[in-house]
Amino acid sequence: MKKVLAIVLTLVIALSCALILSSCGTKDTEQTTAVETPATPAAGSDETAEPVGQDVTAQDVSEAEETTVEETTIEETTVEETTVEETTVPAPSAPSTTQEILDFYNEAVNKVADEKAGFSKSRTTNVNRIEGGAVLKLKIAKDAVMDFLGQGTNTYNNTKGQKGKIGTASLKSGDVKSAELTENDGKYTIKISVNNGSSHADNGGKSDSSPLKRSGLYVGDTDESAFDYKSANNIHYALNHTDGAAVEVCDLNTSNGKITAVIDPETKEIESLDVSFNFDVVMQNVKYTIARVKSGDGDATTTVSFSDFKY
Repeated sequence: MKKVLAIVLTLVIALSCALILSSCGTKDTEQTTAVETPATPAAGSDETAEPVGQDVTAQDVSEAEETTVEETTIEETTVEETTVEETTVPAPSAPSTTQEILDFYNEAVNKVADEKAGFSKSRTTNVNRIEGGAVLKLKIAKDAVMDFLGQGTNTYNNTKGQKGKIGTASLKSGDVKSAELTENDGKYTIKISVNNGSSHADNGGKSDSSPLKRSGLYVGDTDESAFDYKSANNIHYALNHTDGAAVEVCDLNTSNGKITAVIDPETKEIESLDVSFNFDVVMQNVKYTIARVKSGDGDATTTVSFSDFKY
């Protein structure tokens, strides 16, 4: 009996333990499922499930959203100042060789004609000696010759915009004895010594080797009182186209030609121009009305000054 009771008691105890263990396992499973499976809001609901067991406030959310931004110190970058050196463009050097000086002079003279600049021109001729035998004993003949040679002073004014009584310049180094340039008060002063020259004219033709005709003086082939330089051909043409006058041969020599020009180096504009020279003439078989002379000659000095240029 005691054995039976002990067995029954043992069974009861074992059964009780089994029931207890079974109950505990079920509760743990339920709790695990509850924790691992979050609550899912119903479809179409705007509500957001809050974590269980936590009181969430707007302040907490705001504080949570705040991001602590570390202050970043931007180091100041010192930009080294670059010193830009001013580049000074050197002024063109002044012409120095003979041909460079002549080229500069030629360009300045030709600018007067090209731009039709205004200016004043004064030409003075002094006839130092003239020999014409019986012809020049006639006052009318002598006055005509003196007038043709330009005895005395003649003035011409050229208005800006009109072609003036000035020639073109084309002097070469072979035309001159020397050419010098000096600078004073920002201006160039050019002094040129021109070679001697000669011209010839007869009934068969003419020739002229005088550099003065390339100096910028007003010249031409026919006869005009405004011509600054008169060649043998000018005299030959004039006498043979004057009623009652004629000349068979004429020779003219030029000497002591001097040119002085003041020029602005930046604009290449002439401010003043002076040209002077001597000339002597020899004529053969000269006739005027009834008077004839086998040979006549004379010499003179001419100075031509240009001023008051207006460009």
